[in-house]
Amino acid sequence: MERIDIAALELDTRHFLLLDPLQIDSEAALSWQNLPLRALAPPGFEAQAQQLPWLLAWQDLDAEQRALAMCLLTDPDEISAAPMCVALLRASGEAAFVRRHLRQLLVPHFPGGGRGVFRFYDPVVFVHLGWMLDDNERTVLFGPISSWSFPWHGEWFEQTTPSPGSRHVLFAPGAAAWQRIGRIGALYAVLETDSSWRAEPMRYGPQVEAWLIKAQTHGLDERDDVVAFARHGLLKHARFDTHPKVMDTLQQCAGHPTRYRRLTSLWSDADWQTIAQELNRSMDAQQASPGNTDYWKQGAN
Repeated sequence: MERIDIAALELDTRHFLLLDPLQIDSEAALSWQNLPLRALAPPGFEAQAQQLPWLLAWQDLDAEQRALAMCLLTDPDEISAAPMCVALLRASGEAAFVRRHLRQLLVPHFPGGGRGVFRFYDPVVFVHLGWMLDDNERTVLFGPISSWSFPWHGEWFEQTTPSPGSRHVLFAPGAAAWQRIGRIGALYAVLETDSSWRAEPMRYGPQVEAWLIKAQTHGLDERDDVVAFARHGLLKHARFDTHPKVMDTLQQCAGHPTRYRRLTSLWSDADWQTIAQELNRSMDAQQASPGNTDYWKQGAN
């Protein structure tokens, strides 16, 4: 993921703007609606067309329309309208191919035959697909698109396809990948609680995901509980959930939404410091144990 200067980009006939009407209110969208937008609502989703994204092909715009589009993207005075553009795409294929590919992504084959909309285009989702999907999956995701730029907390970033893709291959990453994608909402909620995590989602995202999985193994599934648990893992101690006090609390919380968050919110900084110190002493004792052959090997060196 590379930071780019959107104002310095020279858009050409291979560029497309992806617009999400749910990012702003209807009044702020009026400036965009004066441009030749192409609906992406797939067959069977016509009733949701106003909530689904639109595609704007740079090649469809005249000089005046291009000036308006760039103004909406870069002019601070148009800040209320600019967030509607959630992606700037570059593709060598015809506009019809890009449109068809994006429509297919909107309603992919979910595991178990489920039916719904995949909000891949939302920057909150797309920023994590870069590390959640492998190269083959990302190549299929990009399809005919060579580069994908998107806004993230006031700046623009670009990702490129791992290798040239095809518009003919459907996005079907499998149940394991969909399970990871399903964690993005909770993952985002955790990252938003700390400015340094929020600024580097690809660095901290995998760490958060590991704690989300652990939270599930402990029977936590309510959002507030999961967020609190993941924050404790990142901030308190790498093995905090093995401490007897924490384990006892977790056993009380399974099946009781928000109980974990409420109970642990009563613990003081001194309580957490004691937990960390006791875990560290336990780890030191284990390393010093005569039965720990790795310890003695290290000492011999």
